[in-house]
Amino acid sequence: MLGITGFGIFGIVFGVICIIALILFCVLVPIREYFKCLFSSARIGAFRLRAMKVRGLPYKMISEWYIYAKKSGLNLPLDELEVHFASGGNLQNVVLGLVQAKNACVSLSFDTAKALDLEGRDIKQIVDETINTRVISTGEFRTVSIDNKEIIFEVNISIKTKLDNYLKGLKEDTIISRVKESIICSVAGEESGDIVKNADVFTKTALVKKLDKDSCFKIVDISVASVKIGKDYEYEKVLQENEHRGQMQLIEIDRERAQAQLEEQKLKNKVQEEKLRRAKLESDMVEKVNNMVEEGKMDMVEYYKLQNLMADTNMRNSILSSLTTKKDA
Repeated sequence: MLGITGFGIFGIVFGVICIIALILFCVLVPIREYFKCLFSSARIGAFRLRAMKVRGLPYKMISEWYIYAKKSGLNLPLDELEVHFASGGNLQNVVLGLVQAKNACVSLSFDTAKALDLEGRDIKQIVDETINTRVISTGEFRTVSIDNKEIIFEVNISIKTKLDNYLKGLKEDTIISRVKESIICSVAGEESGDIVKNADVFTKTALVKKLDKDSCFKIVDISVASVKIGKDYEYEKVLQENEHRGQMQLIEIDRERAQAQLEEQKLKNKVQEEKLRRAKLESDMVEKVNNMVEEGKMDMVEYYKLQNLMADTNMRNSILSSLTTKKDA
């Protein structure tokens, strides 16, 4: 009776311990995520889930993307997923990008995907660009033909992304600059008419020059979007020379006019000075005559004769001046 009682007590204690352990397990361990991983063949240990919870990691989100990766045939290390998230990474971007790359038979390593994600790149979009051709435009750029005419090009470049060189490769700006430089060098020494007529030839020449070397893109095709003749620099040069010549002639005319005006002003000044000199002489003469009359050296008859002579002289000068003016006119 005592043995049975002792065994029963032991069973009861053991059962209580098991119940307490089960309760603690359910309380401490994210039980839902644990069984979800277990039944999804992406097992994550209970203590591992508890450790993620204690560290403040989003164990629900990490476990979901870990399961998604496993179901998609990707064997991603759980430790590295945790570290990548703790580094500020986006697990959704990484896992979806790797799954898309796998389905498209594109080679993309986990390390490369993490690096692209930390750079803020959309990995799915990058994978799409490795599959599908993307067209970028150089925009309008200008060069000059041998006959001194401006040629305006616009070129479309069809490219695909190269994942193996994406992180360290040269970007779109370099590709565009290389294509521009190649076309400008190709058309150097050509007539403007030949350039417009054979524009496709120059783009095909650029296509075979491996302008995508050391870049993160592969150039699929280079085509002319538009090509046209712009300014005629030779004609503009002639116009500028004619304009300059006309301006110089106007300047010369203005200089001659200013010189004539200066000479005319000098002549007027001389005439004015002569008038002032004559007026002073007449004034001095009148004063002398008046003094002579007052002093008795000249009588009134002689005075009037002198006045008549002066009036006659002034009249003749006036007539002479009038005749001279009419002659000049």
